Amino acid sequence: MKYLLIILLFASCNPLKKAQQTFDANKPAAAEYCADRFPVKDSLIKGDTLVTTDTVYFKEYENVVTVDTFRTMPITNTRYITKTIRITDTIIRRDNAREQVLEARLKNTQQVLENNNTVLEKWRSDYYGMKDKRDKWRIRFFILLGLTIAYVGLRVKKLIPF
Repeated sequence: MKYLLIILLFASCNPLKKAQQTFDANKPAAAEYCADRFPVKDSLIKGDTLVTTDTVYFKEYENVVTVDTFRTMPITNTRYITKTIRITDTIIRRDNAREQVLEARLKNTQQVLENNNTVLEKWRSDYYGMKDKRDKWRIRFFILLGLTIAYVGLRVKKLIPF
């Protein structure tokens, strides 16, 4: 009985792995679920409307032949107008599932960055603490060095008896 309890504790289900296996087994159902849960949003940005007008004139002529002359006479003026309307709109498709994955990664990265900043601040404070201790020991060393030099100097001049 005791071993059965231990086996059940170690063999407990992993919901994320189980969901991935279920989605891998039923890809159409997974795609439908993701499409319902994270729909793709389309946004339309109104753009410019460009109107161009092209006008082309044609003159039609008729050749008139008489006995002694050959003349060309205009018949009609023909005008062709072409009006083109061009509307430029932009459609933006937003993949919400991808956005949520990226937001989760961004939050994770921000937490790691905050942890690193905390560690960095701790190291910086430790460094400045060591620097203060080092400066105190330096001052003590130079005071002791000065006293030793003064003592040796006075011994050399025989002002201080041994």
